[in-house]
Amino acid sequence: LLVSASQWLSHQRIEYEKEHQTILPHTGVIHDMGSTLTHKRIIIYKHVVEKKDPTIVARETNHSQPAVDKYIKDFNRVKTLVNDNKDIDFIHHATNIAKPVVKQYLQIINNYVKER
Repeated sequence: LLVSASQWLSHQRIEYEKEHQTILPHTGVIHDMGSTLTHKRIIIYKHVVEKKDPTIVARETNHSQPAVDKYIKDFNRVKTLVNDNKDIDFIHHATNIAKPVVKQYLQIINNYVKER
């Protein structure tokens, strides 16, 4: 089985991150895009669980205010539809949020949001 150098490196990075419980900087993390672990969980946790103002969350996570506001807005959109018993396909189509991102928000809701 042949794998490219980039696939091998990606696998090695993932294994290292799991073993050391850390996130190494790479394009997906730096730009907070794709299916990589994102800052959503940290930002939503600080806002929803710790009840911090979005301005403080932006400062503490070194994110722009518009980025933090977008995460919170999207989280609330997904949460509203989840509370209305909508499935992931409906949420994806209604919000135009990619399914992997909807799944990330669902994980956050399931792990941290008690009022469900």
